[in-house]
Amino acid sequence: MLIPYNKSYLTLDQQIEKLKVNGLIIHNENYAKKCLISYNYYRLSAYWHLFRQRDPNDSTKKLGKFESGHTFEEVIQIYEFDYQLRKLIFEAITDIETFLRTQVAYHIPGINNDAFAMYDQSLFYMRSRRNLKGIDYQGLMKGINTEISRAKGEDFISHFKNTYNDTYDDHPKLPFWVLTEIVSFGTLRKIYKHLKSSHKHLISDSFNIGTTSSSSPSPYIHIDKENLNSHLFLINKYRNVCAHHGRLWNRKVKDVLTADAATELQISDHTNGGLYALIIVIARLLEPTGHAKDWKDSIYCLLEKNFPLGDITKFTTLPLDWHKHPIWK
Repeated sequence: MLIPYNKSYLTLDQQIEKLKVNGLIIHNENYAKKCLISYNYYRLSAYWHLFRQRDPNDSTKKLGKFESGHTFEEVIQIYEFDYQLRKLIFEAITDIETFLRTQVAYHIPGINNDAFAMYDQSLFYMRSRRNLKGIDYQGLMKGINTEISRAKGEDFISHFKNTYNDTYDDHPKLPFWVLTEIVSFGTLRKIYKHLKSSHKHLISDSFNIGTTSSSSPSPYIHIDKENLNSHLFLINKYRNVCAHHGRLWNRKVKDVLTADAATELQISDHTNGGLYALIIVIARLLEPTGHAKDWKDSIYCLLEKNFPLGDITKFTTLPLDWHKHPIWK
């Protein structure tokens, strides 16, 4: 049964007192105040949730009281670890996103030698009574036009609007390689997802060229053109977490990888995401950028040597032998 929200605003002193009453040890209250005013009590609550007592009547719930012996400093250590992890993950996703934008922008207009390829419905599976998996083309284009409007302050958008008379639904009709620079990662993924199968390989083949770095000895794992969308969907979900500075280290995003996509990367028990699936997918999709080895070295060092609670596999989806996956060899 739903109940009214009745929690009150708390000052910094009241926030600290509440934490202490509930059993969290705070050695330096001035330090705690600085952290609370910098990071936000509610944001930090996602990190001290780990230390709260479990409800004896419902193992899926946590109580307001903390388990004995835990400190505010521990909470901040986990928060700062997560900050470093999020930076590494977001940096890698940015590389993958840039690579994807480049491949889509280059290959799709080349299909029919058409600068306005996005406006050619014949490239996509269309929605119909018999093909419910097809794209809602009008809905997608409406969303793209919204993104064009949002980017109207960009010089290159103003240039096209003021120079050329091509329009679509009262918006500038942009060449595909321009359009791919302003649409969101989610929209870019949808464009790939709904391409006809005969066109998808142009993009997936770009991810299957192997590593461009001779110093990266990872064994080659082929990415199927139908599975690439699933890998990109997982990355898109975690990209949004990173963009909003959300908790990452022990988050589990559900319903992202298909069974085939997980099996392809030898993580068949991780179809619902989590840190293990995320770093394996990223490590593989980074390979054609030439940045995979350096990124994997950084991730290994952070996860193995800098997690503040010791063995990170006790708290995440990472298996004990996570670094023995073929992608890490």
